[in-house]
Amino acid sequence: MSHLPGRGAAWATGFALLFLFVSLLTLVVLPVRLKNEVDAVHEWIQKVLEPAESSVARIQSAQGSQREAVFSFLLLGDAQSRQRYREARAEEEAALDQLGDFVDTLFVYSASPDSLAWWRETMATLLPLSFSRHLSHEGILNRDLSEVGGSVGNLAAEYRPLLVAEQETYARVSSLTQALGDSLSVRTGLKESEMTAKRVRQGETTSILVVLGLLATAVVLVLAGRLRALMKELEIRRREALKARRDADALL
Repeated sequence: MSHLPGRGAAWATGFALLFLFVSLLTLVVLPVRLKNEVDAVHEWIQKVLEPAESSVARIQSAQGSQREAVFSFLLLGDAQSRQRYREARAEEEAALDQLGDFVDTLFVYSASPDSLAWWRETMATLLPLSFSRHLSHEGILNRDLSEVGGSVGNLAAEYRPLLVAEQETYARVSSLTQALGDSLSVRTGLKESEMTAKRVRQGETTSILVVLGLLATAVVLVLAGRLRALMKELEIRRREALKARRDADALL
């Protein structure tokens, strides 16, 4: 029965080696998987959220430039305001088109249907409102100053009721655009927090796996030493038993 301790040590060493192999395999595979998840979120932020936020900022800037151009035309009679306005309008339309292209992609990561519906509804409200506002502005900018005797004050007075309505329309357009920007900021913050949490988990997991790997290595070394000692002891006992048998045979 003296061989049983050696067999037990051999089994324990085998299990320790298996544990070490699994730990090392996990140490390689799991961090790579977590890194891929982090990279996917980071890429989505860079390629979707940040460009979308940039589009909203361009829209807001263009809306402000349009407003400045209209008031400059009415109050100062600046003919160059027409060109500035139309450039700002083209910039707004391009940014709106770009933002519209991001709508479906924005909600690719497990977004609630309500969020997507709200975004589409907001865009559907903003676009016609913005178009109506442009038609109103073009009606002002297309006026020839000579029609009002070159008096800018007369033109401003004529369009005063329209400008009051424009103030309300601009406030609504600006509010809708800001709501889109705020929504993007919230989503960006959530995704950055998610990415940070994944990175923390990646570091913690790697540390745990390294510790487990070192522990498994230590166990293997201890068991291997114990196995060698047992094998040496068994060999000594075998030789002693063989010598005893020979001595017994010699006496007979």
